[in-house]
Amino acid sequence: MRLAEVSPDLEGARLARPVRAGRGELLLGRGERLTSARLMHLERRGVRHVYVDDDFLPALAPDPDLDEATRVLVGRSLRRVMEGAAQGEGPDMGEIAAAASRLVAAVDARPGSLFSLSRLRAADEATAQHGVNVAVFALLAADHYHLPEGERTVLAVGALLHDVGKAFVPVEILRKPGPLTADEWDVMQRHPEMGHRFLVERAGVDARVAAVALAHHERMDGGGYPRGLSEGQIDLSARLAAVADVWDAMASPRWYKPSFPHAYVAAHMRSSPGLDREAVEALLARVALFPTGSFVRLTNGCLAWVVGQDPRHPAHPRLLLLTDGRGEPVAPYVAELAGAATRVEAALPALPRAVRDNARRHLDRIARLLEDVSVDVPPGEEERRPARGDKAPSDGPAASRPASP
Repeated sequence: MRLAEVSPDLEGARLARPVRAGRGELLLGRGERLTSARLMHLERRGVRHVYVDDDFLPALAPDPDLDEATRVLVGRSLRRVMEGAAQGEGPDMGEIAAAASRLVAAVDARPGSLFSLSRLRAADEATAQHGVNVAVFALLAADHYHLPEGERTVLAVGALLHDVGKAFVPVEILRKPGPLTADEWDVMQRHPEMGHRFLVERAGVDARVAAVALAHHERMDGGGYPRGLSEGQIDLSARLAAVADVWDAMASPRWYKPSFPHAYVAAHMRSSPGLDREAVEALLARVALFPTGSFVRLTNGCLAWVVGQDPRHPAHPRLLLLTDGRGEPVAPYVAELAGAATRVEAALPALPRAVRDNARRHLDRIARLLEDVSVDVPPGEEERRPARGDKAPSDGPAASRPASP
């Protein structure tokens, strides 16, 4: 199984994981073959990545994600809030609080896990999906601060409702595919204040929840909006929501843009003077920068397959090396990058045919290598994820070793 960009090159491949619409409806099921018409449909719906089966690699379970039942339930609750707000109706805060508590429980059930919230969804219903994702990512980052359960629930509610002000922004601005005009941008920048006013006047929510809606676009260097706050003037919950908001906005597809690679998003956030650096690192410690199933190139030129995650080292996934530094196929072996000079340099859309053919010749060897590795499997996953073995094969480089610098 591999994580692949949706492109004509995937014609004929079979899906290894289902693809869903924004409201959870099934677009394509596991095992369905990708035709040119289906690929075009996925592209039109804004689906940028899919998991496909490869006949030269064993099946892997994906990185932890929010379970579908929770995603649908929480998304439905948030959608009702947004639709009601547009009609001037106050939200059912009991329902939202229950949804937030369910998110907290879902995150708490996976302590130390590296999450990679699903990109296998259509880009429609983006506001509801985005709200759910921001809440989960904010909770992941909040683990670093050891907040009590009550404060985590308040954070989850605030993060879910952080963009409620967009209910008052004309849809033609929200869904405009090109750059906004100065006037349109002025309207867009008012959504934090409109959301705050709605939550205070119509919902009567906890002031800390309303503060997240008001301040999630404020920046540590004073360059944010709407009030130009800086550093200590910004509440921790708003700083966490801001970091989660930027991560999800860049790492998820939208109708007007594709998703950016996780490693690119991480580098951008680390270099941003407006984001709380401690909160950024807290989030990056809990997300899979190179999702399981990806093909990657290392800084030494080797090509590899990501077969699992190491929660202690999010930037250093568990790898099956498939080539040497010149790109020549080798007998596959497992490498550990933690502590090595070599790093993952980039994700790849596919592998060269010679590398694929070589992997097919070593299927038994690959299966042995992946048998005994400890893995981080989401609750309820039917497929267990194989990963690396800890013994060096006799006909190749030592397993469990750093890739050669």
